[in-house]
Amino acid sequence: MKSLAEITKKSVKRLQKIVHTLSFQIVFIIIVLILPLNIYTFYSTGAYQNVIIDQTRTNMENLANLYVNELEDRVRSINNFIAEIEEADTDFSDISKAEEWDYYYISAMGLRNTLNKHMTLYGDGDAFFFYSSAAEHGMLVELSDTLNKEDMQSALFSSEDLIIGSRWKVLSVGNTKWLFHVNQRGGVYIGAGIQLDTIENNIEDNIENKSAQAVISMEKEISDSGEYISVTRKCTSQNLYFSLRVLRSEVIRNLPFLERIRSILTVATVLIIPILVILLRHLVLRPISKVNTALNQIKTDPEIRIKGHAPTSDFENVYQSFNTMAEEIVELKIDNYEQQLERQKVEFKNLQLQIKPHFLFNSLNLMYNLIQMKEYKSMQTMLLYLSDYFRYVGEDDAGYSRFWDEYRLIRKYLEVSEIRYEGVLEADFQIEDKVSDVMIPRLLIHNFVENVIKHGLVLTRKNHILLKAYIEGEYVFFQIRDDGAGMPRSQAERISQGVFEYEDGRKHVGLQNSYRRIKCYYGEKGSLMIRSEIGKGTLVTVKIPVKYGEKRRKEDETIDRK
Repeated sequence: MKSLAEITKKSVKRLQKIVHTLSFQIVFIIIVLILPLNIYTFYSTGAYQNVIIDQTRTNMENLANLYVNELEDRVRSINNFIAEIEEADTDFSDISKAEEWDYYYISAMGLRNTLNKHMTLYGDGDAFFFYSSAAEHGMLVELSDTLNKEDMQSALFSSEDLIIGSRWKVLSVGNTKWLFHVNQRGGVYIGAGIQLDTIENNIEDNIENKSAQAVISMEKEISDSGEYISVTRKCTSQNLYFSLRVLRSEVIRNLPFLERIRSILTVATVLIIPILVILLRHLVLRPISKVNTALNQIKTDPEIRIKGHAPTSDFENVYQSFNTMAEEIVELKIDNYEQQLERQKVEFKNLQLQIKPHFLFNSLNLMYNLIQMKEYKSMQTMLLYLSDYFRYVGEDDAGYSRFWDEYRLIRKYLEVSEIRYEGVLEADFQIEDKVSDVMIPRLLIHNFVENVIKHGLVLTRKNHILLKAYIEGEYVFFQIRDDGAGMPRSQAERISQGVFEYEDGRKHVGLQNSYRRIKCYYGEKGSLMIRSEIGKGTLVTVKIPVKYGEKRRKEDETIDRK
C-alpha cells in the first residue's frame, strides 16, 4: 500500500499542476477582481452618500467665501474712492459752496463725470449718486437702468434708521435689493450702491442645482436643518450675511437607484462566474490547449496537424494558420537544402571564374615585362594585389565580406590596371561612410569593375570609372559607371531581365554568374539593372538589402575618395 507521505506528495504535485493551468489562473483572477469589488460596493453606498453631502457643503462654503471676499473688496474700493472725492475733488467741495445755479450745475456735472469714469473703469459699484440739500438737487450714475432715481431717494432719505458713515445698509428699491453706503459733508450727500439681486442669482447659477437658494441680508436668515444642506458666511467688515442652501433630497435623489443597481450587479456577478468559466473553457481554453499540444508535438513530428473545427472563427483561423505553417516548414526545409546546394554551386562557379589559367598567365606575363623594364615598384604593387586577392577569395565567412575589404581590393585592382593600361584609365569614388560595414557577397562588386576593364575600355582615349555606394531606407545601392565602349541598349535591357545570351548565341558568363549570386543570396529583394549605349558607356546598378556584420570598421579605416 502507498504511504501517507507518497499520497500527500502526489496530491501536492497534482494541485501544483492545476494551479499552473491557464483555466485555474483565469478563474482565480476573475474571483480576485470581482469579489472585492462586490464587497466594496455593498458597504460603500452609505459612505458614498455622506461623501456627496460633504462635497456639496464644501463647494458651497468655497463659493460663499469667494463671493464674500469679492463683496468686501468692492466695499473697500468704494469707501476709499468716496473718501478721496471728499478730500481732494474740487467739484465736490464747490457744490457745497455754490450760491448760484449755473455755478452749481457746472460743478455737479464735473462730479458726475468723475463718478461715471470710476464706475466704468473699476466696476466696483453698480450705482453712484450725490445730493445737495442746499440746492435740493442730486444726480444718479448707474451701469443699468434698473434703479429709479425717485425710488432711490425715497428709500434712502425717508428711512429713519439710515446710517451715514462707514456702515452699509441693505434696502429694497422698487423690486430690487441693494446694499447702500452714504456719506455727508457740508450739506452734500455722496454714496454708492451694489445690487444684491445680481450677486444672489450668480451664486445660485454656480451651485448648479435647481433647489439652490442664496440670500444676502443683515441677519442670518437661513438656519441649518435636516431638510437642507446650508452654509452661512459673515462679512468681516460689515454686518452682512451670505446664506446658501440646497435641498438634501435633491442632491442625493439618484443614490437609491444607484444602490439598487449595485445590489443587482453584485448578485449577478456571483452567479455569472461559473457561466463565464464554462464559456471561457469552451471558447478559449480548449482551443488554446489543442494548439499548445500541437506545438509541442511538431518538434518531433513535422507531419502533425490540428484536426476538427474550432468554436470560433478566430481559432479556426489559428488552426488553419498552424496547419499552413506546418506545411510551409516542411517545404522550407526542402527549399533551404536546395538553396544551400545552389549557393554552393554558384560560389564554386564564381571561384572557378576568378582562378582561371589565363588570369594567372596574364598576371605572370605582366610581372615578367615589369621585371624586364625594371619597374620594381609596379612589380611590388602587382604582387601585393595578387596576395590580397587570393587571401580575400579564400576567406571562409559564409560567402560574405565587409564592403570595406572589397573596396580596398578594388582600389588595388585599379592600380594594377592603370599599370597595364597606362594613361587610359582614371577612377573616382563616391562612397558613404556608413556603407563600409555593409556585408556583401564576396567579389560581387569587384566582378563588375573587372568587367569594365575587360570589355569596356577604349584604348585610344582616356576612360573614366566611377564607383558610387549609398544607402536609402533598408537597401544599399552600388553603381559602377564608365564612359567606355558600351553595348547596345537592347542587350543591356535583356541582361537586366535576366537574359544573358548574345544575339549570336554566346553568353555573358561573368554577368550571369553575378546575377545568379544576387538572386541566390537575396531573392526578389536583390536586383541588377544595366543601362548602356554604344560609344557612351555603361551604368550598372546593384540593389541589395542592408546587412551589417559583427566586425565594424576601425577608426583609421577611412574611405579615400581620390
